[in-house]
Amino acid sequence: MRRIVWIKGVMFLLAVSFLWGCASRRDVVILDKETSRLQSQVSSQQKEKESLQKDLEKLQKDFKALQAEVTGETKKVQADLLLRVENLQT
Repeated sequence: MRRIVWIKGVMFLLAVSFLWGCASRRDVVILDKETSRLQSQVSSQQKEKESLQKDLEKLQKDFKALQAEVTGETKKVQADLLLRVENLQT
């Protein structure tokens, strides 16, 4: 008899603890809103990342173009300077 009472008590405690751990509708609504907000933030950050990557690619392309331009100008100046030095030596 005592054993049956003890088993019923344990089953009652398990049932109460199970129900205590379940989420209410309010909890589900709160979590849905939070999930939606976080998804929106992730989407916004991904768009910003893509935009920054495009800007970086453009800057790298511009840098290479400027670097090529400077290299060309440097070669012209070196050639001009070499001609002037040759003229001065003769």
